[in-house]
Amino acid sequence: MVTSIVTVYLIESDPARRARVERALSGFVHSVVSLPSTLDLPCPDSLVRPACAVVALKAPGLPILEFVERTCATCPVVVIGPTGDLSQVVDVMRAGASNFLDRPGDDLRLRAAVLDAVRDLPA
Repeated sequence: MVTSIVTVYLIESDPARRARVERALSGFVHSVVSLPSTLDLPCPDSLVRPACAVVALKAPGLPILEFVERTCATCPVVVIGPTGDLSQVVDVMRAGASNFLDRPGDDLRLRAAVLDAVRDLPA
């Protein structure tokens, strides 16, 4: 899949972190839609496809495991957060996340995680 047609739904409450991810994905994906909470992600029928969600581990709204379980059925999810608690990383991946990136991460790893997440999606 060519990432230039992908819409990324970015859920990050911290403005500086949100801006950093937006810059990292600018020009790599079709668009980045920033949302303040996991509760603001459009219903599956309203998502611009193909899509990928990039969400902060501590994003406001639904607990992260519930969000990942609900969302990954219709849209791949990449989670960004500290990896100090390995059991939490394992739980997120078992819930269905496509990837878990350590914070602060680098732009190339973020882009690679989005590409990997959307690789098998229909265009």
